[in-house]
Amino acid sequence: MVRILLPPGASPLRTTVGVELQADCLAGIRVRNSPGRTRDPCFAGSSRRLPAQRWERDGPLVATLRRQLGVITGKTHMVEFAFGGTGRNSHHGSPYNPWDAAAHRSVGGSSSGAGVSLLEGSALLAFGSDTAGSVRIPVCMTGNAGLKVTIGRWSTEGVVPLSFTFDTPGLLARSVCDLAFGFAALDPAGIDPFALVAQGGARDLTGVRIGVGDPFLWRDCDAGIAEAVQEAVDTLVRAGAVANDFTLPESEAAYGVFLDGGLSAIELRSFLDRELPEWLDQLDPVIALAVRHAESLSAREYLRMPTAISGSTDALSATPSRSTIWGTSLAPGPQTRGVMESSWRSAWLSLNSRRQQVKRHGKNQIHHHYKHPDKPR
Repeated sequence: MVRILLPPGASPLRTTVGVELQADCLAGIRVRNSPGRTRDPCFAGSSRRLPAQRWERDGPLVATLRRQLGVITGKTHMVEFAFGGTGRNSHHGSPYNPWDAAAHRSVGGSSSGAGVSLLEGSALLAFGSDTAGSVRIPVCMTGNAGLKVTIGRWSTEGVVPLSFTFDTPGLLARSVCDLAFGFAALDPAGIDPFALVAQGGARDLTGVRIGVGDPFLWRDCDAGIAEAVQEAVDTLVRAGAVANDFTLPESEAAYGVFLDGGLSAIELRSFLDRELPEWLDQLDPVIALAVRHAESLSAREYLRMPTAISGSTDALSATPSRSTIWGTSLAPGPQTRGVMESSWRSAWLSLNSRRQQVKRHGKNQIHHHYKHPDKPR
């Protein structure tokens, strides 16, 4: 954790961070290629520049960043239209994971370049969008910290959509402390970032309840994943928290929807048909099959998907007194355990890093791209 003393009246963001926006993002900030931002070409990971009138104007989030005098240091790689968790992009190449200089290992996606920018030092904060893990997967694969903001809290205006149902902006940073500071500085609620960080460091965890997830959420984990999460739970328990088991039978049905492409495939197809029909014939092979398959999806099947997903969220909401935090396993990644901080903040982060594509054929796919990012399966 680095403490920076500011002169009276200075902007926190101007002094603190270099950010890489998933091609669009705070002081020393990187932005990913989809959050709306003026003056720079927007490709959203595709082979063609998107129409400037619509997609090269500042959205509310980037506008807030500019008012904070944030310095945008560049744009980063992403999976085409943010639809994929491996980080592979056939149009522009796939970033190398800095943890292994010899082998071309996956950095996760869809905000694939964002985590790299943090590790290489070109940014201290990065923007991404998160629909089903596009912030959380890259931070797990690169050993950084990530936050999927609650849906609706931050505006998605100006962000090229993947799923209008689940899209939300998110942040990536080197530490949970930096993450909390960036969140507070950008949040519409006007939170004092210095006060938030100070409060987090002094938080008393006595009595905080941790729900340790349904066995389905832990099935088929890679070696070391479940153990690392259990270590995080144990760290919180030693600090005064209480761990409780819980079951969530609805999770398997929700995960089945995810494996079938979820709502993302059909909602991305709807956006492309409406806004960018010329892009359909040039889609990256990584996403093309799922997007084209969505054309044959019936209205009945589309309406079934939210019902399956809402079953698990309703079950969680119905038991607020049982747990404050829901603990699940996190995505596989190089050095995930080695770079975890020892503080409870890192334990909190690991608990909130949702498991992504580590089971069934999803697991096989990510393992293939983890070792061979540029070879289609």
